[in-house]
Amino acid sequence: MEISIVIPYRIEEDGIVLFGQKRQEDGPLDGKFEFPGGKIEDGESCEEAARREFLEEVGCELNKISLFTHLSFKYPDRSVFLYVYVTDYIESMNLIAQKISFENAQNEVEELNIPDANKTIIMRLVEHFLRESKYNE
Repeated sequence: MEISIVIPYRIEEDGIVLFGQKRQEDGPLDGKFEFPGGKIEDGESCEEAARREFLEEVGCELNKISLFTHLSFKYPDRSVFLYVYVTDYIESMNLIAQKISFENAQNEVEELNIPDANKTIIMRLVEHFLRESKYNE
């Protein structure tokens, strides 16, 4: 199953704030913190799916999104291929904030109630922004 997700974020001096929602489903991911997104429909590009799903789930259109990474992940009940887009946080988004400190990211991410694939994605984001900040010093 191919899925596109969008991660709204805001960088702070000591960490990254990610914005998501609580998943509601009859399955093992129910109640977990996740990022807006969903299945890519036939004839739809990954970016089109990301934008459509975001609009459906969050209720606002995105001006700018960037493909950050992609990831194949196997859960006990499904396999997914995720296209991960990022966007700067917009104040009008009605999402839950989750801050991850740069200093203690690995421990914080492991303790989050999130799908396992998202743990990998968040650590990639943290590492990306840490590398980027070191190059900008």
